[in-house]
Amino acid sequence: MSVGKKNGLQLPELLPRADMQPVVKLPTEASYEPPPIYPNLPDVTIVVEYARAPSGLKHVRFVNSFQTFDLLFATNNQQTDVFNNTGDKVTTLPTNKIPKRWQRIIDKERLLKILETQLDMRLKPIRITLREGDKLHKEGEKLHFTIEPSDKRKGLNALTLFNLAGNGELQFLYPITEYGNPLYVRYFPYIPPRIEVTPPFGGDDLIAVLCEKPATGLHSLLKKTQPNIPNPNRILFHLSNNRCQVGQYAFFSGK
Repeated sequence: MSVGKKNGLQLPELLPRADMQPVVKLPTEASYEPPPIYPNLPDVTIVVEYARAPSGLKHVRFVNSFQTFDLLFATNNQQTDVFNNTGDKVTTLPTNKIPKRWQRIIDKERLLKILETQLDMRLKPIRITLREGDKLHKEGEKLHFTIEPSDKRKGLNALTLFNLAGNGELQFLYPITEYGNPLYVRYFPYIPPRIEVTPPFGGDDLIAVLCEKPATGLHSLLKKTQPNIPNPNRILFHLSNNRCQVGQYAFFSGK
């Protein structure tokens, strides 16, 4: 599920990176496919070292290594290592420049930025903990998370859970109606089904969304588009007319 390791592990962290918690309060749209009502969605700033990026990448802005960047792509003869802005290696790509592989990583970083910046930041963070703690999690290891709202009195107990792997693959985790998962969580802290560490390895981000009402449209969207990340406008649309907390938890895995 995740990605490689950095030069020294960073602590798993609850994102947004400023330790603030987004609460979704967006205008309601009548149509299923909303127009681009969020025109200022951020681009991802990237640095490419020792090679050229594949052509046709979307939502990117190229900068040099002396500027602030979101992702760094460093190529050698064997592979391209991808690092985030804190120096963590989040994934490794083969040297053949397949645009789709680069774009998935960029789309993941862009979605994380959007969840940080496009929502109303008011509530305290969702409390997400990992029993196995701060380390590089190995293939086959079982991970046990707990999820809890910042304030149980807010009534945010309709859970959506998905993972963004280091290579940009989206994995929808909860609720899976075929398994009888309830739309509402009755008791907190909630312990979701354990997650087994499997390829792709690297830097994962677990995304938890707690809402007043079940985000069933978002569930259908994520199930339909995985392993690809859908257009962020569509994610924001399916969280409109609802009150939601969004939490992110970064962790690392490898063989």
